[in-house]
Amino acid sequence: MDRVEELTLVLTEFIRYSDWCVQNNGGNYDENQALKNTYIIGEKKRSDLSDIEIDGTKFGWNYNKIGNGKKIWTAGYVDDGNYNLVYNRYDETNRKLLFQIFNSEKHDSETIKEIKLGSRSPNSTEIRKLVTTYWEYKDAKKQIVNDSLVEVLTQKLRKSKNIILHGAPGTGKSYLANEVAANLIGIDSDELPYSDHFKFVQFHPSYDYTDFVEGLRPTKGSRDDVKFSLVDGTFKKFINEQARRNTPNFKNQFASFQQDLQLDETRFETQIRHSEFYISEIRPQDDLIILNIPQNKEPKARLKLSYLRHLYESPKTFSSVKEIKDDFLASRNRQKASAWEPSYYLVLLKELEKYQKQLDQRPYVFVIDEINRGEISKIFGELFYSIDPSYRGMRGAVKTQYQNLHDDDENFSSQKMSTF
Repeated sequence: MDRVEELTLVLTEFIRYSDWCVQNNGGNYDENQALKNTYIIGEKKRSDLSDIEIDGTKFGWNYNKIGNGKKIWTAGYVDDGNYNLVYNRYDETNRKLLFQIFNSEKHDSETIKEIKLGSRSPNSTEIRKLVTTYWEYKDAKKQIVNDSLVEVLTQKLRKSKNIILHGAPGTGKSYLANEVAANLIGIDSDELPYSDHFKFVQFHPSYDYTDFVEGLRPTKGSRDDVKFSLVDGTFKKFINEQARRNTPNFKNQFASFQQDLQLDETRFETQIRHSEFYISEIRPQDDLIILNIPQNKEPKARLKLSYLRHLYESPKTFSSVKEIKDDFLASRNRQKASAWEPSYYLVLLKELEKYQKQLDQRPYVFVIDEINRGEISKIFGELFYSIDPSYRGMRGAVKTQYQNLHDDDENFSSQKMSTF
């Protein structure tokens, strides 16, 4: 049963019982009769004492007392402490069904939705409509609060680099952490599992330094024998991958570039003839990039992957079709080149350079779930010092516990974590 259906049943029983008391008991509440109900049971209740709970929200019910304390059913409400679903029958010829927000400071209510009934009771469609408005309004308010909190935490994380969320289990800390990560990176939260800029790990009592930073792990040798090898842990592997990815390297950048473009067949436009194209295929073994050019007589074009790499890695800056054409002809021993080839190369070069700059600017986010379940000093080791914002960069450089097993003498520092 969904939340709209269940709350509709609660409010329907509340209204029907109100009608029964007015018609059969002189307007007084009958506790013995109430025992036959499913939700509105027993004596008059307050919201914080109710057993009604729907979708994590507790509901109470109440009616105004008039007539020397008698429980007269002139108006009543089902509420969650802030929002009231009201059946108002002060005037039996002008009954109303209301959704109101109660302001405890001003002791008054603001009406969000009103359904006028006249002298009749509400039907099931009207009750469901009010309940639907309640959930939609509450969801919208919650989203506004969440969006605001996500933005606040995003700004704090940009400054402090490290944030710990704490609270009771089930309060949405992991969900909020992922939303902040997505906002910081600039992607939808649904894309996080596929993003190279995000990593999620969960601590537990047996998690240690070798899992997180690096350590000796059993591996299979060339003769199927078992040997111990130095293996990067989750955190160090993530950091080193980002360091390599952010180093201008054609193979890595173009592979990521192509992967992103294939998702939506991103189209580009050349300066010559203003023809559109997109990358349809890459054949590294044949040194070819296959372009799709929908408006051309020849819908396919073939570019040299190696030549684009040459342009990308060249110390010279290519800013015009003529410069690329001259370089292109020289590289092909002055063989004749078609008019469109330099233009396509220039577009791809500029897009690839722009893509590189975007990668440089996007931060990397590492989320640790259940951080309190792990032994922090055992897991972080000397890195606990390095992640302090005051010691970022080479100032906080450290040697890992297994530094003597590395081929080089490079320190592991938060300079590698500058975008983290």
